[in-house]
Amino acid sequence: MNILSEYKALNSLAKKHSIVLMGTSTMSSLRFNEMLTDYELSLKIYNRSARGLKASNAKDFYEQSIASLEPSILIVNIGENEESDLTVSCESFRQDLDAFVASIRSQNPAMRVILLEIPETSERAAEINRTIRSVSASRHTDFAPLSQSGDCLSIRYFRSMKPYFFRKKIGFADAFAYAGI
Repeated sequence: MNILSEYKALNSLAKKHSIVLMGTSTMSSLRFNEMLTDYELSLKIYNRSARGLKASNAKDFYEQSIASLEPSILIVNIGENEESDLTVSCESFRQDLDAFVASIRSQNPAMRVILLEIPETSERAAEINRTIRSVSASRHTDFAPLSQSGDCLSIRYFRSMKPYFFRKKIGFADAFAYAGI
C-alpha cells in the first residue's frame, strides 16, 4: 500500500477540523503522538507527511491526502528536499510555495496555515528559510522559526509548533502541561 492510499484509509477514521502536519521525510519520522503523551496534551493531530515532498508537488499531495480532513490548522514543513536539490532555484521554490499556499487558502479560507522553517545546515537552507518567511508574510500565514532548544530535532520541531496547537482556550491541566510544569 502506498502512502497516499494509507492516508486516504486513515482519513476515513480521522476527525475533521483538526490539526494536520504536512511535511517531508523529517516531519514524517517525528514521533508527535509520543510527545503529546509525554506533555499530557489531549489534541487531535494527524501527520500527513511524505518522503520526497516538494513545493512543486505539494498541491497534488494536499488534495489527495489532506483536503478531505478540512484542517482547522495546517502546519507545513517544506523546503528540505529543495535545499538538497540544486536544480531547483530559490525563485522556483518561492513560486511553487506561493502557488500552493494560495491554492489551499482559497479552498479553506478559515484554515490557519503555519509555515515552519527547515533546519539551517547551510547557506542554501538559510536562503530557503528566507523564502519561506517571505511567502508567509505575503500570504498572511504564520511563520514558525525552528526552535534552537532541544537535544534532538524532534523536540526542536515540537517546541516550534506547540504554540500553534491551541486554537481555543486551553484547560487548566493543558496549561500546566504546556508550560512544562
